[in-house]
Amino acid sequence: MRLTVKEAVETWSKLHYLVYLYICIGKSDYSLIDVEIEEIFGKLEKFDESEETKKRVFKEVLKIYNQHTDSEIYDFIKEYNEVNPFTSEDKKIILADLEDIMEADGIVKDVEMIMFRYIKKTLEG
Repeated sequence: MRLTVKEAVETWSKLHYLVYLYICIGKSDYSLIDVEIEEIFGKLEKFDESEETKKRVFKEVLKIYNQHTDSEIYDFIKEYNEVNPFTSEDKKIILADLEDIMEADGIVKDVEMIMFRYIKKTLEG
């Protein structure tokens, strides 16, 4: 089942969308490795959610992400952000987090930079 942006807005928390963005960066090279997953969960420590909740959200989001084509990923980011934007302070934190996730494996690939620039452009409007 594909999740539409409308359905996501109705059922997802900001944490879901944030995890989606983190996964987008981590998997932009079509491989999400342990060090990137660890970095993502490290970024989620600032949330008051239980570890069980964070793991559940990660699994739910990864399942949806894996069903999206590349173009659907870009559309999903854009549409969700238009309906449910972050504050300017949140955007700064998110962009810094995304840079850390990109650098987690020691190599910033071109495809990761392309995804980062797209998310940055989308968040900043």
